[in-house]
Amino acid sequence: MQIISEERFPRIKNYLHRNLGLYYPDDRKQDLERAMISVYIEAGFDNVNDFIDSLKDHEESPETIMLLAKYLTIGETYFFREPKVFNFLRDTVIPGIIAKKKSGRKQLRIWSAGCCTGEEAYSVAILLHETVPDLPSWNVTILGTDINPEFLMKAATATYRAWSFRNEHSEIMKKYFTKNERGEFKVSPSIRSFVQWNTLNLIADQFPSNLNNTDRMDIIFCRNVLIYFSDEGRQKIISKFYDSLNEGGYLILSLTEVAHQPDRRFQQIRGDDVIIFRKGSGDISASASETPGVTSISEYIKKEIPSAVTEEEQLTVTVLKKNAGMYPGIQPQELQQKRPRLLDFYILEQSFLKADFNGVISKTEEHELNSDLLSPYTSEEKERIFIYYSKSLANTGSLAKAKETAAKGADLLPESFRLNYLAGHLLASSGLPREAFTYYTKALFLSPGYPAALFGLASVYRQLGENDEYISQLNKLLKIASNIPSERTIEEMDGINASGLVRLITSILQSQRANEFTR
Repeated sequence: MQIISEERFPRIKNYLHRNLGLYYPDDRKQDLERAMISVYIEAGFDNVNDFIDSLKDHEESPETIMLLAKYLTIGETYFFREPKVFNFLRDTVIPGIIAKKKSGRKQLRIWSAGCCTGEEAYSVAILLHETVPDLPSWNVTILGTDINPEFLMKAATATYRAWSFRNEHSEIMKKYFTKNERGEFKVSPSIRSFVQWNTLNLIADQFPSNLNNTDRMDIIFCRNVLIYFSDEGRQKIISKFYDSLNEGGYLILSLTEVAHQPDRRFQQIRGDDVIIFRKGSGDISASASETPGVTSISEYIKKEIPSAVTEEEQLTVTVLKKNAGMYPGIQPQELQQKRPRLLDFYILEQSFLKADFNGVISKTEEHELNSDLLSPYTSEEKERIFIYYSKSLANTGSLAKAKETAAKGADLLPESFRLNYLAGHLLASSGLPREAFTYYTKALFLSPGYPAALFGLASVYRQLGENDEYISQLNKLLKIASNIPSERTIEEMDGINASGLVRLITSILQSQRANEFTR
């Protein structure tokens, strides 16, 4: 991996914070270094430090900002993510808005902020079709915005692979999608007509504004976006969201972001494992007490977080632990002990490191690996539990179950590039290159330049007979490996170090050239 020098790290941190709002604390330096590999390569530089030196402190190039956004923003989303949120919208929020507006101007405006590749915005459009019987008589606007123009280009094509349908919606898929010869699903024109797309930088761009259509909103979605911003950036964005909403409008965050919410002007509304915020006038505590099921954000944090047991609430707990002084009455050190650790992680890890694969399997299979069981563990521990179990299954000949377990882990931990790589590797080893392709590309999306995934993807292209892509991926890997300290061991590549990987790729490329010459 290309190392960002100590004197340049503060500079790139400040640049990203000022121009994109992204926050990289010191403990995320390696995450930034992995993501920056593709940035400096595409920008035409030989190493990351030369790229950082090229940045002008007070001359922000739109092209540079877009390039950074392309590789530093996360693109993890799928249709009807967090189904209980959509159920609450269907049963409570949308009927309330419709009833309120039915006798007046029949206009409905919804904004998906940080919309990524568009699945959320299209999910909202489908939900309206399913919920509002006289929808054609309404003036509906669904706005999807993102800083990454490549995400928006994908959203505009309205074409998705099966990976975007994590939850089973067979009837919805039949009704609102058509399947093409490549096995992709295209959103129907009746749904696409409701949605419009616009590039928007939540930190640097002006909103609310009728110039970019971000004013007078009834509902704003901003889920799994604010976690990447600094406290200052989050406060700024949420305050502007408040101004963008109509009176009585709703802000929908993910559970992981509730603890970041600093604006007491919002009321909190709770449903079945759902937390959303409503713009209301007057004193928040007084109006909250008059409404059943509604409480202030501060009261939610004080009363509900200590009993957090779900996987997403545990992520909120992690945030609270870092900000313990802000929430009197909570003992953060006790939060992750609210549920017992039924699976002894230390013993499991020691068994794996000693190659006691049957021991790993027997210890793990005493329990069902799901989000409820895993909630007391850190994200890194959860990831390693799935890796140890999957590899133990593979090493004892249970390859089918190993593939299934790795894929399940990648689904439960969607930001784990290691689990996506492992699922791809196991599928490729089973002679399923097309299925492996999906997981390898997801791993590289989450961790651009991850050598094992690049090598795996190159191998998949070779199996599929796409020689040009095979060579292209190898050349990219060669450039990355050449910038890694020569003695550093490459993860997931059988103990080979960087210099050995350079020799291996060089040899493969030379053989390819020789074969082409003799044809």
